[in-house]
Amino acid sequence: MRRTARTTADAQVGPPGEAPERELCGYRLLRRVHRGDRTNAYLAAGSDDALVVVRIFRDGAHAAAELRLDEEVECPHVASVLDVGATARDEVVLVAERLGDRLSQILERGGRLAAGSLVSLLAPLVSALAALHAAGYAHGSVNSAHIRFAADGRPVLTGADGGVPGTSATRAADVRAFSAVASQVLERTDPETRVRGARELIEWLADACERTEPFTPAFYTDLECRIFALAEPLPFALAEAVPEQTPEAALRGGNELRRREDRAGVLESVLEGEFGFSVDVVRQVAAALLTCVARLAPRWRVLGVGAIVFAIGLTAALVLIPGGAQAQPEPKGGEAVPSHPTTVAAPQLAARDALEALLEARRDCRSREDADCVAALYEAGASAADAEKAALTAGRSDPYPVLSLPATVRELGEPDSHGEAVIITVTATGSGDNAASVLLMETEAGWRIRDVFVG
Repeated sequence: MRRTARTTADAQVGPPGEAPERELCGYRLLRRVHRGDRTNAYLAAGSDDALVVVRIFRDGAHAAAELRLDEEVECPHVASVLDVGATARDEVVLVAERLGDRLSQILERGGRLAAGSLVSLLAPLVSALAALHAAGYAHGSVNSAHIRFAADGRPVLTGADGGVPGTSATRAADVRAFSAVASQVLERTDPETRVRGARELIEWLADACERTEPFTPAFYTDLECRIFALAEPLPFALAEAVPEQTPEAALRGGNELRRREDRAGVLESVLEGEFGFSVDVVRQVAAALLTCVARLAPRWRVLGVGAIVFAIGLTAALVLIPGGAQAQPEPKGGEAVPSHPTTVAAPQLAARDALEALLEARRDCRSREDADCVAALYEAGASAADAEKAALTAGRSDPYPVLSLPATVRELGEPDSHGEAVIITVTATGSGDNAASVLLMETEAGWRIRDVFVG
């Protein structure tokens, strides 16, 4: 990390969206990319024209916290500071590497993920958490939106903002959040990978989080070994989703035949109902057989013609029988497709009443083991929602058991309001153990859970 002397010409930071015209700490500011309560950030170019992100801090304490973490945590997979300076107004300037898309953005585009790409994503993130935890920090907000990719392809954990103190609870929260990210990415892999060992990895992580203090250096080494055992590493990339083809198109293009190369043969495919009846196909097969019969000795031709007639009749009968793969199950009488509400707690409710309604809805969803129903109670992208879905999908225990207690044996603390956000602590009646703090957000549509904090 370099430390640049204070600039003599301050940047012209005008209204949002207005491009500054001067250099700052030796960097040519190109355009504003972020304007927030703590920082303004600009895309900039250095003396070698390499692109970086220049951040101007309004509060020196936040900058000092990020610098302290940067000096104590050395890992290429944790966002770091490249340079430090100050403006003419004594505002701290931190220069960071320009990173690419977020993992959440990449996943939203769709596509399939090879098992080797899963390894190349998860193993570096383990080393990032190990470095943070070994230095006495926790990240505090591990999710797919805080994972970005550098120009050389390595995943980088961002959003630590100086980190939070590393305790048993905060480290366990990081590992649970990592497990939720792994589950989210795992859904994009092939079924064989999900069966082969990745699910066992998620279950092993869940068991580890239930222990008192499992997060020793040996834990992270063991976790990395389990990840590398899944497959040989490959560059992280999502393959484009391949649209499904009709049997007729597959026969013309040959794609479906290549997909079936490990099966017993065409006859087995016909018996499974995968081929539709095609007069052209039968005509081509018959012409080929007739050519072969013409080459036979006269005494065998009668038998050959009879065999052709029998084969064509049998083939036609088989392909006209509906295949099992084409049969559509009839819906059971009276069975309704479950729908998940877009608004769970009405906006006119007070915060405590809204949380009561959300918790009761959550109990109902979990009683039906409906992961999508539970996720509908949360804001999009909430790491707690990912943890809940992963637990339900894998058949694991409730990650937030105190939230599943009946209303008669739980207590809600006084709401702590922060604008549109409200934090309420949930505890078991008569006991402060296993408390959980629920972060609620009030919008025009209604109340949703933003996140859950335990410990």
